Amino acid sequence: GGRSCPLSVSIGGTSFSGPTTYEAIFSAADRRLYAAKSNGRDQVSFDPAEASLASPASAATLH
Repeated sequence: GGRSCPLSVSIGGTSFSGPTTYEAIFSAADRRLYAAKSNGRDQVSFDPAEASLASPASAATLH
């Protein structure tokens, strides 16, 4: 038989449109990750303002 390995995952996400830097994207995603962690285990945090910039096709790949 197989072994179980319980996991807990917190995810922070962001999107962008137009010119930006790696540092800006990473910083925004990092802020969302810490927001997810502050809400407890197994949480996802995605900035609604930035999420509205994502197309439906690209947003679907995040889930």
